[in-house]
Amino acid sequence: MKILAVAGCLAVVAFSGTVRAQSTLYTLLGDAADDEFGWSVAGAGDVNKDGYADIVVGARYADVNGVNAGLVRVFSGKTGVTLYNWKGSKAYDHLGTSVAGVGDINGDGFADIAVGADGTDPNGSASGSVVIYSGKNGLVISTVNGAAANDIAGTSVSALGDINGDGTPDFVVGAPWNDNGNGVDSGSARVISGKTGTVLFTFLGDATSDYFGMTVAGAGDVNNDGKTDVMVGAPYGDGATGSASGYARVFSGANGAVLYTKRGDTAGDNFGASLSGAGDVDGDGWGDFIVGALYDDPTGVSSGSATVFSGKTGSVIHKLVGDAATDLFGSSVGTPGDVDHDGFSDLIVGITWDDNTGINAGAVRVFSGFDGQVLFTLNGGAASEQFGYQVASVGDVNNDGVVDFAGTSYLASQHGNASGLVRVFSPLPEPVLTYCTSKVNSKGCTPAISSSGLPKVSGTAPFTIRASNELSKHNGSLIYGFEPQQTPFQGGWLCMKQPLNRCKLQKSGGTAGNCTGAYSFDFNNFIRSGNDPALKAGTFVCVQWWSRDLASIGGANTTDALRFVISP
Repeated sequence: MKILAVAGCLAVVAFSGTVRAQSTLYTLLGDAADDEFGWSVAGAGDVNKDGYADIVVGARYADVNGVNAGLVRVFSGKTGVTLYNWKGSKAYDHLGTSVAGVGDINGDGFADIAVGADGTDPNGSASGSVVIYSGKNGLVISTVNGAAANDIAGTSVSALGDINGDGTPDFVVGAPWNDNGNGVDSGSARVISGKTGTVLFTFLGDATSDYFGMTVAGAGDVNNDGKTDVMVGAPYGDGATGSASGYARVFSGANGAVLYTKRGDTAGDNFGASLSGAGDVDGDGWGDFIVGALYDDPTGVSSGSATVFSGKTGSVIHKLVGDAATDLFGSSVGTPGDVDHDGFSDLIVGITWDDNTGINAGAVRVFSGFDGQVLFTLNGGAASEQFGYQVASVGDVNNDGVVDFAGTSYLASQHGNASGLVRVFSPLPEPVLTYCTSKVNSKGCTPAISSSGLPKVSGTAPFTIRASNELSKHNGSLIYGFEPQQTPFQGGWLCMKQPLNRCKLQKSGGTAGNCTGAYSFDFNNFIRSGNDPALKAGTFVCVQWWSRDLASIGGANTTDALRFVISP
């Protein structure tokens, strides 16, 4: 069988799975009406050093020390109990407008947390500030203040890691109403040294009312120089594509140079209203990034979109879109890490006006980074909840080796109108997902792969992988590998990276001269045979049927493919 790099069934590396279901680890609730708990959420890191990732949530309008003073609460990932309550000092401070786990700022071995309070008045009314709190004892480590009245610094804040190489993590603060010389409310973002509190870089908006700095994020290592890069959004920027089309800019963390400027397609898109590093979505070793445009109109007015860009080239990897008009898909974006364990970073998008479970109930959707397929959707619990306003990876909250994530609804009403909530989810592996493309055979038929049962190491139940609509009376074989791919192959498509693994040849049966042939293979029996020690619980596999078709280009035919994780 010349076409295959390896004869027999020999595995090479472990690979990928998919996701079907999720478990809710915690539902965290605001205290009172109009708190807007869940306006912000982030992974806090391991604040109390118990080995579990913790969670930080902002409630910017909580009235604990005056009207809209604000409240921030840190929760244990292990137990869900409250570790810290931080309160705004006075009315309209808006503590909790933004939150971020920024790492160990003061070098005591505990993860620390940055909290934005865009209504504080250190340098004039609503100049704003960001407070760094100690994870060890909850005390204030340092404060970064807005430069002038009405800057509303702290509207956004994000961790960057150690970009200046001094051994201490740094962070970025957005001040979207800053008048930086490029016009009123043109906006700015400052990169702050975690070690000294000094400004490492200042990035400026282009023009009046851009509100540059409304969103900020660590972009990951976009230019592959070993430093985290910085993203800043200006959702109301006009540019060449129309009023409030919006833009997002990526800056080098090493020297502050502009790496990319990406703009919305049309007026009113609000491109840049959400943004995030996306991890390595396409497997090229470079960090990629994602930008939301909730008022984009790809499938109806304000259906919304989220575009994933290559860090290496700046080209579009995926453009993900809302289902219907007024979904506001892209209200929030992020990466939950490699949810399906296929070696590619996956994507998470908030859809605040989705109507699946009621008008504007909202939803959160997780996509495969590999091919953009939907892995699962989490729906809001009730009409007008607007679930998905924020999404965030929160680390491994339950310490099961899988990154968990959160979605928020600041308008949820369990404890009064707009009291708010945060749901924390853990993804659970699903057995099977279909992907890739079948080749049409020489009789004009399109073979198809299918399965029944679950891939498992234990028990005797079969996991049967079938191919139908095959040429009759022809030899075929199940092939498998460990990393997904769709590349040209014998006039069709190979759905996994080589080297490949070939199972025993079999005859398709059926009536000669037509497409009544079929193949069937019990993969569980093969797993339990012990012929391939790599096929064990937790291994991720791609499978595809290959068959002879001498009348076809390349002399062979292939089905589409399955990818799955082997369960215990």
